[in-house]
Amino acid sequence: MPNGSLMKIDVETFKSSPKVIGLNQTMKKMRKDEIRFVVLAEDCDAHIAETVKEACKTHQVHCIVAGTKAEIGKACEIDRPAAVIGFLDE
Repeated sequence: MPNGSLMKIDVETFKSSPKVIGLNQTMKKMRKDEIRFVVLAEDCDAHIAETVKEACKTHQVHCIVAGTKAEIGKACEIDRPAAVIGFLDE
């Protein structure tokens, strides 16, 4: 998916789509070309944001910056904040 295209993500997508949570798992799956798109929290550490954005550019994966870590964790129905979510190819 080209960067610059618009995507709409709703809470149901977070709940029902296959995904990995966290930087390490997302990067591992991205290196295997198994990631469809990434959601990055607006309030994540600058180092994490830079790492994820660069990897997305390298692997041609769309990166969406949206919501806080707490909001993303809640949308994924986990009991902790989440800075990075990688949605898997279906």
